[in-house]
Amino acid sequence: METKDIVNKGPIENLFIITAGPVPPNPSELLSSERMGKLITKLSDLYEMIIIDSPPVLSVSDPLLISKNVQGAIIVSWAGSTTYDLLRKGLKLFEDISVPVKGVILNRFDAKKSGYYYGYGDYYASSESKKEEIQKS
Repeated sequence: METKDIVNKGPIENLFIITAGPVPPNPSELLSSERMGKLITKLSDLYEMIIIDSPPVLSVSDPLLISKNVQGAIIVSWAGSTTYDLLRKGLKLFEDISVPVKGVILNRFDAKKSGYYYGYGDYYASSESKKEEIQKS
């Protein structure tokens, strides 16, 4: 199969997507196969950057199997749900197999719920201190 047969144009310019397709009988075998490595190498020659979305690193082995064919990992952490302990464990798994972690993305963060906010041209302040300021005026 040629890469042109599996790569689809994305919803924005210069974004291309390969969808997962049907679940294979043994995903771990596919992800750790030589064929998968060759596909990623071929795509690396054609595209400036490749991002592979995978399940959480602590739930299945897929991310660790995929990571043997990548230059680094980006950890996505769910604000208010991912504990420091879980984050440390995930980072350690990548460290143990020498996969550099290029960054961490904190998603589902709501500044209003966290007690912090940002006002245009203002500074970060706790909502309690802001309430006190308003009550004094």
